[in-house]
This record gives sequence, structure tokens and C-alpha cells, in this order.
Amino acid sequence: MRNRAFSPLLEQILMIAVFALVAAVCVSGFSKAYHISQQTHRKDQAVILAQNLAEELKSGLIPADGTVFYDDALQLTTEAAAAYVATVTPIPTDVAGLGGACIRIHCEDTHLYTLTVHWQEAMEP
Repeated sequence: MRNRAFSPLLEQILMIAVFALVAAVCVSGFSKAYHISQQTHRKDQAVILAQNLAEELKSGLIPADGTVFYDDALQLTTEAAAAYVATVTPIPTDVAGLGGACIRIHCEDTHLYTLTVHWQEAMEP
């Protein structure tokens, strides 16, 4: 009698252990997927920010040298509240009337994106 009563209990314990293992694997997978999604979102934001800065450089709205700070909504902010740091470094060119700059975007001390941009500068006659 004891063998028959112990067998279903052991089977139930084994099923619970397998279920707990499968649940742990699923939670780990969802956690990793969330982390990858957050990284991808940050990189997407960095690309948009670099493109916006490139357009502003081309139109002459901002100088081709300096550091700019942005929050999570890509709005200008102070250094203390910055989520993204954009560094613009001028690139010297040998061609007259051609400007260039390198835009680097960082988030939480992690390099996300680099964009090199060139534009035609207005030449005075």
C-alpha cells in the first residue's frame, strides 16, 4: 500500500518541479526580450537625434563644435537631467565651401551611434 500512495505524490512533485523550471525559463526569456527592446529603442532614438543634429548643422542653426544634452523625449536639457549626450566635432576639409562634422551620441556612458556629415557652406561672392 505504501508504494501505491507514494507514487502519485512523487509524480505530482516531479510535475511541479518541471513546471517551475519551464516558468523560470519563460520569465528569463521575457526579461531578455525586454532588455533587447530597451537597447533597440535607445539606438533608434540616437539615430533620430543624430539625423536631426545633421540637419541643424547643414542649415547653420547650431555650430559645428560642442556638446548638447537631451532628455528621453529628445528635448534640450541640462547636463544633470540628460539621457543622451551629443558631441559634435568639426572635420577639416581641403575643399573650399565644404563643411563637415562628426556627431557622436552617448547614453549612460554607452556609445550608441556615430554619424559623419558634410554640407555645402554658403560662400560669399
